[in-house]
Amino acid sequence: MKQQADPIIDRVCSEFGISRVEVMGESRKHRASTPRKLLMHILRGAGWQLAEIGELLNNRHHSTIIYGIKDIEVRLRDSVAMQASLDRVMLGTTCAD
Repeated sequence: MKQQADPIIDRVCSEFGISRVEVMGESRKHRASTPRKLLMHILRGAGWQLAEIGELLNNRHHSTIIYGIKDIEVRLRDSVAMQASLDRVMLGTTCAD
């Protein structure tokens, strides 16, 4: 059974200090796109289908979701800080805790 998206979205937004509007929006700026890609990765791991993630994120195409997940997986391998952000989101904590 897949997890509900709202608590995950809230934790990602809290971790990166951005609003739900920013993470769900169209911005391609790093400030919004990196948390959005991490959210895609987490939702996929939580049992969401690519099309469901795309629908949740402002009707993005499933190929955009695939690209975002692949991109963040590379960043997670290469960046201790990104892995730490993922760990905090998954544990339900933030860097402010």
